[in-house]
Amino acid sequence: MPTFDLPSLLRNWRGALARVEECGLLLLAFFLFYKQDVPHVWRGVLVLLLVIGLVRRIGRPGFLHGVGQTLRGARGRRVGVGLLLLFGWILALGVATLTRAPEQLTVFTYQVILPSLAVPLLLASFASSYNQARLARVMAWSGVMLISLNLLQYLGEIHQLGRVPDDISAHRRYGDGLIVVLPFMLARVFEAVSASRRVAWLGGVALGLVMLMLTGMRGAWLGFALAFAVAVWAARPLLPARIASRGLLALALVLVPCGLLAPPSLVKDRILAGASTSLRAHGTWGPALSMIRERPLTGFGFGDAVFHREFNQRAPANRQWSVGYSVGAHSSYLSTAFAGGLPALMLYGILLAGLIATLLHRAWIGLRSDSPARRQHALAGLTIVTALLASYGIHGLTETKAWEPLILLVGIALAWLAVPPPEGDGRG
Repeated sequence: MPTFDLPSLLRNWRGALARVEECGLLLLAFFLFYKQDVPHVWRGVLVLLLVIGLVRRIGRPGFLHGVGQTLRGARGRRVGVGLLLLFGWILALGVATLTRAPEQLTVFTYQVILPSLAVPLLLASFASSYNQARLARVMAWSGVMLISLNLLQYLGEIHQLGRVPDDISAHRRYGDGLIVVLPFMLARVFEAVSASRRVAWLGGVALGLVMLMLTGMRGAWLGFALAFAVAVWAARPLLPARIASRGLLALALVLVPCGLLAPPSLVKDRILAGASTSLRAHGTWGPALSMIRERPLTGFGFGDAVFHREFNQRAPANRQWSVGYSVGAHSSYLSTAFAGGLPALMLYGILLAGLIATLLHRAWIGLRSDSPARRQHALAGLTIVTALLASYGIHGLTETKAWEPLILLVGIALAWLAVPPPEGDGRG
């Protein structure tokens, strides 16, 4: 007669929920990076993940206790400071929106407050070496999904037109996601246990880079190139010069022919245009700075609609502006200052710079360890900092990017900081 083993049933039940949680996080990352017009989907997935996180802790220490455990010691203080900066930035934007543009509170709630709930979820559920590996795997596979969807779209257009279309607007939305997920896919190349998997992941990275090039997003090209250079420099112990040079040569052999064969408007014309700043100075950045000077401490409130309204009201009186209607601030930094004033910009800048510097420093130390486990842990940190630096640190200078993926990335970075290096390195 079978026995009723409650502890075993609970372990199996929680294990099943953990797998569901991983699949849910994969969907959440995919929909956030894809940026398709189905916001209710990722919101529903996020709420489901929060419910699963709570249910998994039935009979265990509370959900918030898991977060509290990560706030102890030197590592905990770093995480705590990151949380304070993140929620201080959110508070500054929220106060400005409440006082200056209360009609935008719903938009602010959906685009900033709701995604911020993912941060305690990540800290409670993924702040361990094992779960960090799960998290990195999720991010890499969300990249595979993103590239596959973009490839299907290209194949449909080529079948219909007989060539790659000149209009890139339908593909530009993939650029913001690709710049985040490509570092995680590249990390899988180093972690692959067989040559066939290594080649498959490398092929996926090459295809993703071609797609990023075809978006025509020069800021994304610059962001990824600079962040990739920083990562290669930091990872020198794992990446001998001979292997690095061969890898760069292989990428060049893929990217250069594709760039030459692509429609001129996608790559060649945009490269020849160089770093022209006429539109930035008089059409986007200049007007944004002018409006920021009007309310440097309080801002105007959150949302593109607020920026467009304020810009369009002032455009007739500012003939020097090169466009007569708003096309946005074209900078996440300026968008933050416009929405929440200089206090919000200061908190945002310190949060980004602090996370990037801290992750890079700790990854640098770990990559030079004699322990393979520590080097593996450090590689995960380097992957996160590469994605954060490329997407929001550099690309955010030239584009107003969505805030939901940023908050997810910040949560992932804080969860990594909360994990002690394997076997303990004594550095806190």
